[in-house]
Amino acid sequence: MVSLHGAEPWCAACGNGLERFDPEENEVIGWRWLDRGLYSLAFRETHEEFELLANRPVPAKGPAGTRIGVLAISVALHLTVLACLVGGLWLCVQDFPSFWLLPGGILVLIAIELRPRFGRMQGKAVTRSEAPALYALVDRVAAAVGAPPPHAIVVDEDFNASAGTVGIRRRRVLTLGLPLWGALDPQGRVALLGHELGHFVNGDVRRTLLTQPVYTTLPAVMHFLSPSRGSGAEGIVSWLGGWVWRVVAAALRWVVQVAWLTLLRLAQRDAQRAEYLADSMAATVAGSDAALRVLDVLQLDEPVLVELRRAARRKESASVWPALAARAVADAADTMPLRRQLSIRADVSLTASHPPTALRSRLLGTRPPLGAEVPLDAHTAGLIEAELATRYENCVRSLALQ
Repeated sequence: MVSLHGAEPWCAACGNGLERFDPEENEVIGWRWLDRGLYSLAFRETHEEFELLANRPVPAKGPAGTRIGVLAISVALHLTVLACLVGGLWLCVQDFPSFWLLPGGILVLIAIELRPRFGRMQGKAVTRSEAPALYALVDRVAAAVGAPPPHAIVVDEDFNASAGTVGIRRRRVLTLGLPLWGALDPQGRVALLGHELGHFVNGDVRRTLLTQPVYTTLPAVMHFLSPSRGSGAEGIVSWLGGWVWRVVAAALRWVVQVAWLTLLRLAQRDAQRAEYLADSMAATVAGSDAALRVLDVLQLDEPVLVELRRAARRKESASVWPALAARAVADAADTMPLRRQLSIRADVSLTASHPPTALRSRLLGTRPPLGAEVPLDAHTAGLIEAELATRYENCVRSLALQ
């Protein structure tokens, strides 16, 4: 039996013990018996999906039943919101003013809170005129994976990257976190682009016009209905109003949580399939080795970030980041197998947007090795670095303060 970072021990040879529920790492609802059941379900289905895809190419779309189920629930929720709005307005105007104004107003407020949220672009985009080499590379990678190019590229200071559509007009936005982007070698950056742009064409059931607002709205509503709302009031009237609100909010929160967990349960395996497909696209455009290196850096996000912060405090430029990340990966070589195994326990959840990084690496490792369809030469990489020089300087200053 082995252990790492004080975790419950498991068998390194067979993985027995990795399925143990950790109430601190795997909490979803807050009721231990329910969280334990949700974790067991997620753990089982995560491994079933991995075993299924390990023996065949990743399909472009998930099962039709899953898509129909998620779409049906999403449409039903949208219609419920519309019914609350129409019904509330109708009650408000009945014999105005009358008793019906109160329930009508409540229904209207519920409809407003449950309104579809289509997202918005976070941060200021880098324009094509500011970064022509970066946009040219993104265009090349998008063409290689068969995806439409993004309408905008945003660069921020998170150790992350993402791609999605925002607004009613469904504008495609690619977001690159400079600490992650800068920590990768040139071909690793191509792999990162291949994965993120793959989200535009990987058939993820959660990203359609009808379903995406539901997956973003329900968590926001649950936060709004959290128990902390209405606390701290003074006076009997205020206390009574707060108590009534907490009772109503608790009932509504459970309704929303059931709908949310149902949607997560339906879409989890398809969401994992979509992520595995995006990884396959990353390996196709950048080469298998580059895609695996990206996953290693993501697996070691905290140690890599520690190295970047130390470099920033030493006033070193971002040009040293790839070497620092490579050193962090090399230093963790002895413990990497255990880190990967432990992530299978820690990163499994119905609410997780990705399958565990360890399973993503393992699945790529089962495929025949691929060469790079989109090589990134040192000259072009240097041009992109120069285009982002000011952003890098700001990011270095930010990391130095962390």
